[in-house]
Order: sequence, then C-alpha cells, then structure tokens
Amino acid sequence: MLTIQQLSQELGIGVDTLRVWERRFGFPTPERDARGHRRYAPAQIDHLRVIKKLQNLGHRPKKLFALSSAERLALLNQQADLQQHNSGHQDLQYLVNTVAAAQLEHELRTRLQKRGTEAFVLAVAVPLIEVMDRGWLSGTLSIAREHLLSDCLTAILKELLVPREAAPKIVFLTLSGERHKLGLLLSAVLFHSWGLDCHLVLEELPVAEVTTMVEFFAADAVALSFSVQTAPRQAKRDLATLRKTLPNHVHIIAGGSALRDGLHLPGISVCTDLRQIRPLCAREFPNLNQEKKAE
Repeated sequence: MLTIQQLSQELGIGVDTLRVWERRFGFPTPERDARGHRRYAPAQIDHLRVIKKLQNLGHRPKKLFALSSAERLALLNQQADLQQHNSGHQDLQYLVNTVAAAQLEHELRTRLQKRGTEAFVLAVAVPLIEVMDRGWLSGTLSIAREHLLSDCLTAILKELLVPREAAPKIVFLTLSGERHKLGLLLSAVLFHSWGLDCHLVLEELPVAEVTTMVEFFAADAVALSFSVQTAPRQAKRDLATLRKTLPNHVHIIAGGSALRDGLHLPGISVCTDLRQIRPLCAREFPNLNQEKKAE
C-alpha cells in the first residue's frame, strides 16, 4: 500500500491531479488508514500506470476514465503495436537496449561532437526519447534503464547551457504540477545554440512566482512548457495571467502538448515543435549577434 505522495513519485502524477481524478472521475478509490490518510492498493497502481502511459500519448483523462480497465489496456497495447510497427532508428534502439551503462555517455557525446548541437537535439535526442517511450509502453525497457538513459542525456544537455554575455536572457520554467522537464531542457539548448543566454529552473513554480523569477534573472523572456496533463483551458488562463502581470517588454514563449490544438493570445509566442525555434528566434530576437546563431 502506498501513500498518495509515494504514488505520485512512483507514477509522475501530481498529488493534486490524483485528488482531482478521485473527485471528478471516481478513480482512484483509495482505502483509508486509522488516521484517515489515503492508501493505494497494487491493483489501482497498475490501472493508474496504464492511464498515465496513455495520457503521455495524448489521450485526455475524461476519455480514459470513460473506458473500462480492459478497454484502456487494449488501447495501450494497440498504441504500442503501432509505435513498434512505425519504429526506426535501429542505432538508437541498440543504444537504448544494449550499450553498457559505462559506455552510454561516451556514445552520446560522440554523436554530439559529430553532429553539432541542433542536429544532436533534433536527430538524436528527440528520437532517442521516442525509442525510450516505445520501450516503456511495450514493457521492454525497465524503469532503472530508462532513468539511466534520461539522467545521462540530461547531464550532457545541461553542460551546453554555458552563460552568454550581452545576449538576450530567457528563463525556462514549469508551473506547479508539471513534471515533464526534459522537453523544456531540449528547447533551452536549441535557443542557446541560436545565441540566447538560457537559464533552466527545475523547481515547479506557482503562477504568482513567475514574475519574481523573471525579475531575479533580469530576463528578457520567459519560456514555459505545458504537457498533456495540463488542460488547454488552464494553460490559456495561466498564460493570460502572466501576460497581464509581466512587463510588456518581456517575451512569453509557450510550448508543450497541451497547446497543440492552437492557442491565440496577444503577446504570446506558441512553439509546439522544436523545429519552430530557429524562425522564432529570428522573429522575436532580430538583433542577435549573427556569429552566435551558428556553431
């Protein structure tokens, strides 16, 4: 039996999200201990794990909770079969499944050196994450191996965010409840490669604290990521609030799966594809030093 905090850490689902699901959809249905605290049985943990995997693939909770557990599992198996059928990147599959842990860092650094930053992110890091996701969906990639790969990739990417003097400054952050930060790191690395001074904040922040963080860094822009676990309407409300509270000269850049259906707010630049970063930089920061735009 897990506490709600332990369950949240195990699945990467926010405590508040679990409580909302319980209230809105009637699941999960925890037991209560003598002090009234929630406790979750293994069977419910397994069901939530399937829901989380499907949510990561873009399915909305309302749709998922309308299905039976058997229907959700069938949908997950269907998605895994489809992704396996469409999979490529045999070299990256070898990297994910076979390369020894001690050799992983060397393999990734070699690819970075050969390709350069932008090509490494788009042609290596992004498909590598996709291969990892397929392995997780199909059950062929262990949690320990996934953490090892993610930690190694994250460490290498963070090293690329060296300070840039006299460059426009962007602070990258997520709001409370957002747990998917690797995509935000990939974005920061690409913005950095095009001449910006990028600072990544790992701690989740309430909307009210974003202005303080922007002032702390004296940032020219703030970039936020909204994953599929955030309702589009909530993302829109948060961005509208930020646009009202931040000075007009501070750019707001928003991305993530929650915004893929389109978002139109004055003063907000939406970037839901990493390949959009280059033209966005040219449009929003036209005075960038040209030598810093290419490696």
